[in-house]
This record gives sequence, structure tokens and C-alpha cells, in this order.
Amino acid sequence: MTVDFSACENMLIVGEAGSGKTTILQNILISLSRNLSPRDLHFYVLDYSSRMMKAFRPLPHCGAVLQEEDEDSLEEFFKLINGLIAQRKKLFSELEVDNFNDAQAKTELPLILVVIDNFSGLSASKKGEAIAYALQNYIKNSGAYGVRYIVTSNYLNELSSRIRQELPCRICLHMKDKYDYSDA
Repeated sequence: MTVDFSACENMLIVGEAGSGKTTILQNILISLSRNLSPRDLHFYVLDYSSRMMKAFRPLPHCGAVLQEEDEDSLEEFFKLINGLIAQRKKLFSELEVDNFNDAQAKTELPLILVVIDNFSGLSASKKGEAIAYALQNYIKNSGAYGVRYIVTSNYLNELSSRIRQELPCRICLHMKDKYDYSDA
């Protein structure tokens, strides 16, 4: 399976617990890390699932892996991501381009990938709930600037319709009900 993030932009991986969402994320990150240099890719992981994503911390591509106990760092993390987007807006203006691909043609600029493994785990706390509420705007305002999101969820209805519309590329694993596939 091949995932082209320039065409796909943001992705939702949905399936029941134990269906392999984290395994797909791990494979995506391993493949990207093998095929792209740290100059070409930076990724950040919010691991609210198996806690297995911490294995990526030593990679030079990895900016951070946050877990439930790092809840106090969530606001700082999204300030960092929004700061990167603000820097890129300024850079794009200077380069006289309006999208990531055109900017990459003119200067070395890494793809930034934000991975949220288990959206319902993120939104389970008060701080996480506030982040989850703002997530649609974060995703919406980041695409043109080379910041992509991959979000996993056990069920489609765990995410608001506003967030779902910002995640058009979808991988469906084992779903509870056969009608869930067509909904996704």
C-alpha cells in the first residue's frame, strides 16, 4: 500500500480496538523514516493508545512523542505547530508561493506529520477536550503549509463532522457494523 501525502494530505484510520490502527501508523512512520531524510520529514506523535509509539523517540525525524501523562504539554505542543505554520506563512509570502509543493521547489522544507493515535483518548481529559475542539481549525489551517495529520479512531462518531471533513483520506479496518464502512 502506498500513501502519497502530497495528494492525500490528512488521513483518518478507523477501526475497532485491536484492528491494527497502531500497527499501520508504525508501518507508515517506519517507511517514511527509511525513505525520507530528517531534512524532508519531521513527525510528532500523540500516543493515546498502546503507548508503543515511544519507540520512535530516538529517530532523528521525531520531534516528540506525547502520552497521557504529558497532558500539560499539549497546549505547548500545539503552540509549536501553530508557530511553525506562522513561520511558513511568512516564508511562503517571501518566496511568493501559496502552497507547500511550490515552496519545496524553491527551498529545503520538511513535511511535518502530526500523528494522533486514539482520538477518544486525547479528548478524554479537560485539556485534551479543548484541543480536540480546536483540532478542526488546526487541521484546516495547516494543509497548504506542509503540515499533515493522521488521526486514528475506534469509531467515526468519536470525531465531529467538522474534523471528519478535514480528514478526506480514510483507511477502514475491521468495523463494528457493515454500514460503518459506507459511512466512512
